[in-house]
Amino acid sequence: MTDDSDLVAAVSGLRTAIEILEADLLARARDRACAPTAGKPTYMAPKEASAICGRSESTIRRDCEANPVHLGGFGLKIGGRWRVLVAAYIEQRGPARFRR
Repeated sequence: MTDDSDLVAAVSGLRTAIEILEADLLARARDRACAPTAGKPTYMAPKEASAICGRSESTIRRDCEANPVHLGGFGLKIGGRWRVLVAAYIEQRGPARFRR
């Protein structure tokens, strides 16, 4: 039978591994977001973002409104339509929210 301290140590080790993997996924997602345009920001429509991250389009539009680019967020309104700054969205919402 396993001692409780062994289980605590195992869980702690797994949490550390998860944190490392999430940081790696975030870095890779950020690299992918910037790669196609050679360092220029990549934007997508809320509809595209909703298909990728599993949130509704209206929720993403509300998120864009609450997090504008000029305040360090990910929402940019161009011609009356919202665009999502991919790298910033991934940073703020985490890689789990932005599956590929």
